[in-house]
Amino acid sequence: MIRKSLLLASVMALSLSGAAAAQTPSAEPEVEPLAVACLGEGGEAIEARLAACTEIADTFETPADRAWGLQMRAGIQNDMGLPDRALADASKALRLDPSSAFGYFTRADILADSGDYKLALADIERAVKLDSKEALFVGLRAKLREETGDRAGALADYSRAIELNPATWVYLVSRAHVREAGRDRAGALADLDQAVKISKNDLSPQVIRADFLLYAGRYDEAKAGYDQVLAKQPDHVQAITGLARLYQEQGDYAAAKGELDRAIAARSDDADAFLTRAWVRYRLGDAVGARSDMDRAVELDAQDALIDRARLFSDLKQYDLALADIARAEAATPKSAMPAVVRAGVFAQQQDWGRAIAEADRAMKLAPDDVFALNAACWIRGEAKRDLDRALSFCTKALAVASDDYVPLDSRAFIHLRRGDLPKALADAEAALALRPNAAETLYLRGAIKQQLGQHPEAEADLALARKLNPRIEEQYAGYGLLL
Repeated sequence: MIRKSLLLASVMALSLSGAAAAQTPSAEPEVEPLAVACLGEGGEAIEARLAACTEIADTFETPADRAWGLQMRAGIQNDMGLPDRALADASKALRLDPSSAFGYFTRADILADSGDYKLALADIERAVKLDSKEALFVGLRAKLREETGDRAGALADYSRAIELNPATWVYLVSRAHVREAGRDRAGALADLDQAVKISKNDLSPQVIRADFLLYAGRYDEAKAGYDQVLAKQPDHVQAITGLARLYQEQGDYAAAKGELDRAIAARSDDADAFLTRAWVRYRLGDAVGARSDMDRAVELDAQDALIDRARLFSDLKQYDLALADIARAEAATPKSAMPAVVRAGVFAQQQDWGRAIAEADRAMKLAPDDVFALNAACWIRGEAKRDLDRALSFCTKALAVASDDYVPLDSRAFIHLRRGDLPKALADAEAALALRPNAAETLYLRGAIKQQLGQHPEAEADLALARKLNPRIEEQYAGYGLLL
């Protein structure tokens, strides 16, 4: 799996060093420091950057310069988790300078972060029409086409962005992600190899390549990749957390926690490290430590961590706290299906099947082609033993959207098991494990299927490995009555 979090900082750097910097206000030589401060190129704090951007927006003479100040302020506010203010500034900037390609890019980026891909795509189309040779704009259109299921369009756009800016590894990694989703793993790995080749002193592509190998079950090669990065930079947090995930995949949670302790000691403001360690601690039975780490992850990056904390609360049966976090996440991204998916899971854990199914169906209405929404509608019906024919159709549709994703295959195997079709259940479980060999939940499911088929030694081997990989797997599946 391509770790998208490692792309974000590089994409932001591109936006600040490319189209935005090219349009830096230059009406008077003596005001240039204001633009530098607005961009944060001197290491200015957020407050100082906002003040500089505001001064440009309020006092500069030309509409284009004032629009630029608003665009920059919009980007900062979006990063601060203030999408409404950001969108207002971006729209005002476009009224001042309606021919600004970067203005449309800015608003498209804000809309995309809010999950409004249709409007975002319309804006980025305008940006590309105004400036078809800016890789940044073509790259965002590629991302939006990918998000809306247009894989061919995304591949074409990423290829065009690579042509326009061949020295930038970000587009190669992004194209690798699309190729991976299309099960072109050889093509994805070739892109990652090229990204590593051109990245010079930036170690991020090497970590992403190791992540890809980890997800593909090539553990020795993944470890070698992380080790190469750590030999160059021993405190590289993303490489350390990648190594921790590798140990998790192998069921060695103590070793994983040790690596995450090291990552957090090296960098105490990395939300991903705290979030990952929270789940490791939970698997080790340390609920208090898990909660502490998850709280810290939310402090550092609420937008990404709230959903995970809601899941943790739900697992701890603290349902009111889970629902409160989901509401916060939903307020930040009202058009995203994920809050509804997680809320459906909370209701399912309480066996409130009516509300669980209704919420999963609401997620599908928000995002009809979203794999997580389709999978939730399938899986929850299987849990409830209701409407299994429709459940099967939702899982099959999820697989049509993402044929490389093991999760819908796992869910469809569960539905076949519920329907009593053991051969089909086993076939789907086998296919899921071909994609993700160490998926504890699927191993447990395959063990249950083999047990019902009378294949007892093979069943016990699967169940034993599932319990090693996830010490809480028995608790997780206790209510389903899968084992004889």
